[in-house]
Amino acid sequence: MVKLYSGDTPAASSPKRVEITVAGELDEDASDEGFTDEIERELVGDDGDGEGFDGVPDDEDEVQLSELEHVRRARGKRPRDEAAGDGPSKRAKPAGAEVASSGDTAGALTHVVATVATIVELVAQLEHTAQVLCQRAEELIVLRKEVEQLRKTAGEQAEQNGELTRVLWAVREEYHKLKDTSAMTEETNSSLQDNLRTLTRDYDTLRKENEAQKGLADACKKLEQGKAQADATADESKKKHDELEGLLLAVREEYHKLKLTYDDKEKKLHTVTQRYDELSQRAKELTRHNQILVEEVKSARAQHELSVPPPDAALAAELDHQKKLCEAVRLNYQTISEALQQSKDSAATLRAQTREVLEREEKLVAERDALLKEKADLARAVESGARQRGRSTLAQANAEAEAARLTRAVCAAEDEARRLAAERQKFVLDWDRLVLQRDKLGAEASAACRERDALRREKDDAVEDKARAEKALAGVLLEKEAVAVGGLGFARTADPEMDHRPENTALLARYTETYASLVREQASCAEAHAALSKERASYTQTYTSLVQENLHLRMKVAELERLSFPPPS
Repeated sequence: MVKLYSGDTPAASSPKRVEITVAGELDEDASDEGFTDEIERELVGDDGDGEGFDGVPDDEDEVQLSELEHVRRARGKRPRDEAAGDGPSKRAKPAGAEVASSGDTAGALTHVVATVATIVELVAQLEHTAQVLCQRAEELIVLRKEVEQLRKTAGEQAEQNGELTRVLWAVREEYHKLKDTSAMTEETNSSLQDNLRTLTRDYDTLRKENEAQKGLADACKKLEQGKAQADATADESKKKHDELEGLLLAVREEYHKLKLTYDDKEKKLHTVTQRYDELSQRAKELTRHNQILVEEVKSARAQHELSVPPPDAALAAELDHQKKLCEAVRLNYQTISEALQQSKDSAATLRAQTREVLEREEKLVAERDALLKEKADLARAVESGARQRGRSTLAQANAEAEAARLTRAVCAAEDEARRLAAERQKFVLDWDRLVLQRDKLGAEASAACRERDALRREKDDAVEDKARAEKALAGVLLEKEAVAVGGLGFARTADPEMDHRPENTALLARYTETYASLVREQASCAEAHAALSKERASYTQTYTSLVQENLHLRMKVAELERLSFPPPS
């Protein structure tokens, strides 16, 4: 009995094995379970490392599973009992025939055993090759991810290149703006030079006129006389002002006296008004009491007329008393009326006096305002004379200072224009250098895109090679299943030239070469990415320096404009 293992070595392979007896029969456990499990494990890609079928079948997995079902159906159509009943059993042969064919059977059995051993060895080699191919496929998957990462990196580099291009265009626009500003500055310098020449001519003309005008001393003397006259007028105004101040003080004292008198009169009027109110209230009460007495007299008279009693002395006395009271009330009422009339007359007199005092006060205030206005006019006249004299003495000094300042401004503007021209030339050189760097970066990006396309084509070729290898592996597994089912019949139909499998060796060499080339391409892409990163850093630094130079140029232009158009002194 020969034991055949399905792996490279018995220790590394599965414990299930195929046992072939001397009669050429397969052991039931080995034939039904060993090869079937191995075929299923190899078809689903289980290589012993925990990687294989992930539960989501793709197109290749469906093809392999369909082939496995086809093999199982082929085995199901030929059960072992039927296969055993196709011909006469070797155990049922007569003893004479068995002895006659023992020599041929031994030779054939030896040949079969050797062939099966060779087939098993080739199957083990093929399984090892399949494992290597699976590892290569995993490496290709890793390389695919790296290629995707490189693709993303290339996209990011393209975006960065676009951003750098936009930045370069912005810098170019800023350069043109600075160029226009420089041209405007040159025009301003030209106009300033023309203005300086005009001012120089005007200054010479004024100096000649000042030298020709000898009447300036007479004008100064007249100004001195005007100043003396203004001083005298100011003294007179001061005296008049002092007199007015005294008059105002007297008027103020009189006003205070009148105000005190008016306050006293107001208090008296208030007292008289209160007394008048009290008397009015008392008069009303007396009138009401008199009315009551009149009513009583009328009622008493009516009763007297009705009863006509004899005259009574007490009643007559009461009537006299009532008459006296009425006369007293009438006198009181007359007195109160006279007092009220006197109070009204006093109030009218006080109002007239107060009105006169207020009119006098308004008149005095108007006179005081007129005097103050006259004093202010005199002071302004004195100040105007002083300013006129100072203006005539400082006009020439101001003209000389203005001419000197304009000369310094023109010199500074010329220096700044020369400095701006040098900086503009430097900016043009930097711009050309950046354009060259941008073109170089675009060429490198195009080369990276071409390398990416080449890697993509190589990846597609590797995927196709993997598909062909998996198809070849499926064919080998089908042949292995046929060996497990057919036994000796396979040995009679097998081709010895196909056992060496040279295409497998060539395919393995091709995969190895492809993997090495992909590794080299990955290293070159990493180097290109590092170079692009360095180039990007240099571009960033250059852009920062350009921004700083731009800011410096803006400050220079602003300073030049400030020097070209100074504020009026």
